[in-house]
Amino acid sequence: MAFAQGLTQVAFFKYRIGPLEISLTTYYVLANVMLLVNIPLSVAAGWLSDRFGNKWLLFWGAVGVSFAMPFWFLAAPGRWQWLFGAYFMWGGFAVVNISGRNLMLKLSPRR
Repeated sequence: MAFAQGLTQVAFFKYRIGPLEISLTTYYVLANVMLLVNIPLSVAAGWLSDRFGNKWLLFWGAVGVSFAMPFWFLAAPGRWQWLFGAYFMWGGFAVVNISGRNLMLKLSPRR
């Protein structure tokens, strides 16, 4: 998943600063939207992970984050505001990160 994410980051960056002409200030606003979603989802993911397990949470978290892509397809020069939806959905990486690491720790040997 990290490899695929790394491949797409270059394309997102080039599109964001090239055709969309997003300023650094706007980028920081978008990044803060992602973090504002990330914080409460981290708490919820920890609670859900402890009570119901990690596999289903990891699966549905990855599915939810994938819904960021349509917002990138809708974003065009003059319509960059669609990226707020993408960054909102990317806030769901908190669920993926917490459930994935919890699952890794539960499956690793105790010593």
